[in-house]
Amino acid sequence: CTEQTMSRFLPAVRVKQLAGSERYSLEPAIAARLERVLDEGLMRLYDFQHEDGGWGWWKEDPTDPHMTAHVMHGLALARRAGVPVRNAAFDRGVQALADRLDKGTMEELPSLYRAYTLAGRGSEAVEKRIEEGWQRLRPSRRVEYVEALLNRGEKDRAGRLLADARSGLRHEGSAAYLKDDDAWSWWYSPVWSGSAVETTALLLEDQLAVDPEDPVV
Repeated sequence: CTEQTMSRFLPAVRVKQLAGSERYSLEPAIAARLERVLDEGLMRLYDFQHEDGGWGWWKEDPTDPHMTAHVMHGLALARRAGVPVRNAAFDRGVQALADRLDKGTMEELPSLYRAYTLAGRGSEAVEKRIEEGWQRLRPSRRVEYVEALLNRGEKDRAGRLLADARSGLRHEGSAAYLKDDDAWSWWYSPVWSGSAVETTALLLEDQLAVDPEDPVV
């Protein structure tokens, strides 16, 4: 399914990013395998893209906003890592995000907007709507929106909202984590599963972008 494809493709994209830095290098056999994994993932994602430009769990099921956001986030990261993503598929995906942003629920907006901004787009109207509903957002959605602002270069705004999101941190000894809602159904939202590990990981990504010297890191 799409989610399983992304579970292989997205880590490969992250490895591609690391391999492009001066600190890391890959053995030739691993580098060749990485390219195959990326190519296979792209081909499957292209094949599973729906007529409306979005993605569902499968090739012939209804388009799901969270899955569309998840795939487009991965494709945007892939482009930044130098992976050749087809323009037509990417542009159709961006349009699917835009269409859903116009009518999406408050629960959907942060993940949709996170992918939208990573693709180089933005919307003041969407930002206003999300910030007006900030107090109703779950922790995972808050840190997703903070990342969206960072994608837009809005570091000061992102920092203020990140500080508010951090007010929910729980502490156990020397450890700190941001708990999400365990009652949330994983089957409805493939990107987040109510996991403190996933939510805290994105919180740390945001914090590193805002202030890597902060003690919470």
